[in-house]
Amino acid sequence: MSHYESIAAVIHDTETPTEAKEAFLARLAKVSDVDLAEMADLIAEEPALASRLVKNFQAKQVAFALEDSAMWDKIVKAEEFELGKMEEEMA
Repeated sequence: MSHYESIAAVIHDTETPTEAKEAFLARLAKVSDVDLAEMADLIAEEPALASRLVKNFQAKQVAFALEDSAMWDKIVKAEEFELGKMEEEMA
């Protein structure tokens, strides 16, 4: 099973709306499988992360469509904060 397929399997099992999952997976399909290895490992360790990734992707799509750089910055800062917390927990 490829890294993409393992990520997709977990994402399909989330309660995230189907349209959001498909949009996220369509974008992810453009990424090389080698580049998806770390994400696949993280999702395998923490399946709840899959839903958060899709929701974050949705938020970024809205910010991009609205050309709202302040919204985009807020999303990225929240994402960086969350990643920092995850790194601390894993250390």
